[in-house]
Amino acid sequence: MTRAHALWVAGQPAEAARNLDELLADPKAVKHLHWLGPLPLILHEHGRQAECVDLLASAFPTPWRDAVAAVDAGRLAEAAHIYTRIGSRFVAAWALLLAAEQGDVGPGELAEATAHFQRVGATPYLRRIDALTLASA
Repeated sequence: MTRAHALWVAGQPAEAARNLDELLADPKAVKHLHWLGPLPLILHEHGRQAECVDLLASAFPTPWRDAVAAVDAGRLAEAAHIYTRIGSRFVAAWALLLAAEQGDVGPGELAEATAHFQRVGATPYLRRIDALTLASA
């Protein structure tokens, strides 16, 4: 999954999609969502959020499952709050960015996500926040 994400960010979506297909074809790999925290967001980025439903069917009831359900329903701001409660800061910041990109939160509400992305040097995500800020100006 990390490989799929890295390929996506590096601008290699076809290779990232192939990697995701391999991961999702392995029922053992998707059984435990706590190991796959950002997977719902990766699927969302690829326009494959409907596949989150399959993840929910095999998952134990946990906050991770609640986050997947929120992503599946398009409630990315809610997913961000769940990821924050879990303590998954990067995934929470990413979910908040996705919520802003779909217009559910304003650029001003991205301060925490921006600060986190700056701390970890997540330049591609900072560029996306900059683009949102410019578009809203």
